[in-house]
Amino acid sequence: MFHLLAHSGVPGLTCYRDYILILEMTPRHLWEFQMEKMPIRLEEYCVILVEKGEMHIHIDYIPYSIGENTFLLIKERNIIQIVSVSEDLQGYLMIVAPSFLRSLTLDVSSPRGINTTLLSPVTSLEQTEFRILCNDMERLRNNMGRTGHLFHARLVENELTNLILEIWNFRVPQADIQPTVAQKTGNRGHVVAQFFKLLFLHIRKQREVAFYADQLCVTPIYLSRAVKQVIGLPPIRIISDLVISDALIFLRQKDVSIQQIAEELHFPDQASFSKFFKKYTGKSPTEYRRTLIRK
Repeated sequence: MFHLLAHSGVPGLTCYRDYILILEMTPRHLWEFQMEKMPIRLEEYCVILVEKGEMHIHIDYIPYSIGENTFLLIKERNIIQIVSVSEDLQGYLMIVAPSFLRSLTLDVSSPRGINTTLLSPVTSLEQTEFRILCNDMERLRNNMGRTGHLFHARLVENELTNLILEIWNFRVPQADIQPTVAQKTGNRGHVVAQFFKLLFLHIRKQREVAFYADQLCVTPIYLSRAVKQVIGLPPIRIISDLVISDALIFLRQKDVSIQQIAEELHFPDQASFSKFFKKYTGKSPTEYRRTLIRK
């Protein structure tokens, strides 16, 4: 997602090397990179601050709503999908490379309640508390642009560390919040959580439900029923969504041929990939790429 945004030309975007990306959120800015509202596999640490308006987002296909004075904390290896945003949306989206973040917080133990795979990732604050986060985010973004500063790297690192510590400070008191859907559904929820982890690792090579069921030591029927119960969708739909999402990212890179995309996604040939893509999008890869050129 980092490289998709960094090279998108979206207005209101600030980058620091390949480590930090901050997007000033408006509805127009978000829809510039959210391709066909498809899910995206997140490989980075993500923070969303909603200062005004409302956003509806799915994390591993579980729905969340984020209103005013609310922040969303997402760790890497989640599947996210922005479903809708209000016309008056304002705020920030920040993406940070996990290795870079860990290097800055080595001497700080991540407190209980931070792991968003176990707890709801949404945290609501009082307006004065939320303003502290916005001020820290604005200061970080401004200093990311001060490339002529003699101590630019240290300046940015300090500002990011301060912001993360403030986020953790506000997050911890709200650790005892409602569990996610996966927690409420017992063993099936655990199986589904493991299914998503496997998807992140194998989606470009494996598109069969039977493969994931075998990895989890359950039958394909059990896995299908568990995913349908917890998420509301069959696993084959989720698998197809993610393959199409990866294909859309590749299609936005003009120097990558359709044959290369087919190879990256481990289709036997270009024709098989094109058939799969058209089945789920209604357009061939070539037709989709043409629509991007016309925009």
